[in-house]
Amino acid sequence: MRTENILYCFPLIQYIVKLKIPSCVINPQRCNTFYFFTDINMSDSEALHLSQSTAASNWSDMQKSSRERYNDAMQMLTNGHLEFLRSQASQPLQDLQYSTRAYYVHHAKAAFEFICDIIAPGQGHDLVDEVVCSYRSSSSVVSQQDSMTDTVVEAYKKAADHTTRTQILSLIANKYSKATLLKMIEGMTIHQIDMARKHAATYWPGHYVDPPKIVRVRISKGKIQHFIEFISAPMYLHTVGFGSKHLKLSSGLEVKIPKVIRTMIASRLITAYVAYCQDNDIVPPSRATLYKIVKVCAASQMKSLHGIDNLASEGESGISIIEKAVEKLSELGLDELKVKDFKNQLQAVKLHLKNDFKTHLITKSTCIEHCMQYALSDSPCDHEHSETCSSCHQVKNVTTEIAQCLKGVHCEANVKEEIQHDVDLSCEKIVNWRNHCIRTVNQDACKRDILNDLREDQGFIIMDWAMKYLPQTFRETQSEWFGKQGISWHVSCVLVRRNGTEDDEPLDILSYVHLLQNGTQGWFTVSKILTHTLQMLHESHPHLREVYLRSDNAGCYHCTPLLACLWKLRNDSFVTIREYNFSEAQSGKDLCDSRTGSCRMHILNYINEGNNVTNVFEMKDALESHGGVRNTFTSIIDVDMSTQPVLSGQLQIPISQYNNFTFMDSGILAFKSYGFGEQLIPSEKLESVTKNMMDIQEAMIVANAKPPTDKPRQKKTTSRLLSCCDPDCVKEFRKESQLLNHLAIGNHVYDNEEADNILDTSKRMWVQACTKIRSTQPIVSIETDDRNVADEVSYETQAYALKQRKKSARFSSAVKKFLFEIFDEGEKTGRKANPYTVSKQMRSEKDSDGKRLFSPCEWLTHQQIRGVFASFVTKKQKLSSSTSQAKRLKLQEVGDEQDELLENIICSLQAAEHFDTVQDIANELVD
Repeated sequence: MRTENILYCFPLIQYIVKLKIPSCVINPQRCNTFYFFTDINMSDSEALHLSQSTAASNWSDMQKSSRERYNDAMQMLTNGHLEFLRSQASQPLQDLQYSTRAYYVHHAKAAFEFICDIIAPGQGHDLVDEVVCSYRSSSSVVSQQDSMTDTVVEAYKKAADHTTRTQILSLIANKYSKATLLKMIEGMTIHQIDMARKHAATYWPGHYVDPPKIVRVRISKGKIQHFIEFISAPMYLHTVGFGSKHLKLSSGLEVKIPKVIRTMIASRLITAYVAYCQDNDIVPPSRATLYKIVKVCAASQMKSLHGIDNLASEGESGISIIEKAVEKLSELGLDELKVKDFKNQLQAVKLHLKNDFKTHLITKSTCIEHCMQYALSDSPCDHEHSETCSSCHQVKNVTTEIAQCLKGVHCEANVKEEIQHDVDLSCEKIVNWRNHCIRTVNQDACKRDILNDLREDQGFIIMDWAMKYLPQTFRETQSEWFGKQGISWHVSCVLVRRNGTEDDEPLDILSYVHLLQNGTQGWFTVSKILTHTLQMLHESHPHLREVYLRSDNAGCYHCTPLLACLWKLRNDSFVTIREYNFSEAQSGKDLCDSRTGSCRMHILNYINEGNNVTNVFEMKDALESHGGVRNTFTSIIDVDMSTQPVLSGQLQIPISQYNNFTFMDSGILAFKSYGFGEQLIPSEKLESVTKNMMDIQEAMIVANAKPPTDKPRQKKTTSRLLSCCDPDCVKEFRKESQLLNHLAIGNHVYDNEEADNILDTSKRMWVQACTKIRSTQPIVSIETDDRNVADEVSYETQAYALKQRKKSARFSSAVKKFLFEIFDEGEKTGRKANPYTVSKQMRSEKDSDGKRLFSPCEWLTHQQIRGVFASFVTKKQKLSSSTSQAKRLKLQEVGDEQDELLENIICSLQAAEHFDTVQDIANELVD
């Protein structure tokens, strides 16, 4: 039997059974290829002739019918012993005549027997019997399993859980293919079939397996309490002076806790706790459980901040420096209990000044530490001070006790001197922080009183220069990112009262943004912007007659020229300016900052749409795009600084020491603080210093403001929660229908601590820990018969919280020489000194005898050193500019015939310039 003839056996069986051979079974090209690779004894010429004949006959073979191809194949297999098939069945076999059906059966049987004989030579009849038996056995098995399969499928559909379904399906999973099972059971998945077959192979088809028992160990309350106490330690948790959060238990009960700040992220906190447990032979819960507990113990995460209050930051750093001084005393032999007590007192002082102190301050108080009139007024109080605050006295007492302990410690004199210097400097910072809090509360009271008494014909204006906006493009290259010049813009927020409204928001907020095309951020530009703002305000609200002004203490606001100019033009403006009040440093501009943030976000959205903002005109288009920012008017202003007038004289009072000004026809009534320390600046003096301000031209408005699109205000709906009638039920509802449904069902929720899970228990303990952290110090009354309580406690002198002029102390020649040497070395080598490093170096610098080179009073802070270096740079630039001008004159005198000596002259001039600069600076330091 030839090998290639076997290729036709299996497709031919299908054809004989169906009496039809598909066109894809016998492919002449495939058969020829098979011949080409299997007949190894064929010569090259024979193979080439066969290939050519095959290619020539491909077209004719493709035109043959299936019966003709079948006859050709059978003739090839049987060598002509099987007769040709004369016809094909075109109707169902049941509809054919008996003779025709017998012919097809006879022909199929002969062909099938011959093929079986090819597969098993000499055993063709046996193979035919085996094939027939296999067909009969498979049909009988399927007929026997039909009823059982239906029962299994019905039981599978009625099974309640996944495990039972897998056990039932394992009975028939291996007896049918996956395709058959998917058609047999609706919703079946291949994964379920695989699990059933795995169950049958692992255990037995239909075998019941007990599910594994998962044993959970309940954590005791003691372990939870131990972890809560660890994460609520002062080093990991800080309290906030205001605000609260709500924790919701699984029962529906909401528990209120104060806001706290966590100083360490959860993963590091848990790692520290696990290490602590290992050191103390304690078995901690799993990390997953600890993560769950930390997650439900709500707390804010501490983050780095920028632009915070200088005085408050220095006060907190002063407390930290004193704590480090106490630690040094501990190393020198101070009792540990005393050290711990000092640290607790310092933390109490810090919390008191941050959180509680401002809430205790009032204008007139019987507690002398909380009386703002005593702290800010030169005149005596008209009430008695019969109480005192132990927390406020603790600020001074703790430093006094530390100084006394320092005297009893045996150590070197230099160490004592350094610790005493740090403590004294830190105490000064803490006192400045306290006085800053008093001034802030008093100036904020001015704003609150104005808004409470604001009439419909009055307005309140808050002004501020926003941080310069850096130009930005939609697709910005790296070269465009560097060397940008910011755009100056000024924000004025106006608060006016609505006409005849009594809702929760009786004030409207209008914002006027001025983009500065040309000019500087000085008082002259502010006056132009303010004049234009009042003009636009008068056009939109013609009923306004008076306005109040408020700004920070920037030099362009808090200066004599601007105040004198506003008083001069008080009757010429569209709206009369009644008062000008300045806020305390770094406070009182929250409204302008909020509107600035909205404008920046509006510009950013405009850029993200494919636009650029590179100048004031594009910035105006961005702010007015899509209807603009709500109630915000944007204008472009151009100020000619050459027309800025100059005062013809100076006022005799220090304007910087006064914070509140009232404009009157008789002059300006100035107050050192709101309501205290008044002084009148007479109109005669103001007229004399404003002689040059007669012909002040209005600023040129390059582009007027486009009114923004009116956007409907969203009314805030405050709905009162409805409680259940059952006093023990903790459920609350917003709608009455929800309450009625709850009462009808009767599904009450009670606060039962015994039914709490681990997370609920953690929440309750966390509430107790956070509440314990935020503790307020009560006012301790001192019972005295007379008003003189200064015999027992020493108090500050009256008006101690007013602004004090900083005393300018001249640096010694040794300090100047030391700093100049460091500066000059940095200029020569290019390695500029760090002010922080130089400040520490001054403390440890010693002379040839091993003594301190500088005394503690000569030590400078990093801010002072930075200022000294800046003055050196300024002097060097001035000397360099003057010297370069002189050298240019010398170079001009050089004739053309001396060009070959020009290079040598330039080198000598540069050396002389450097020598002159260094010599001039040294002479100034010596003088």
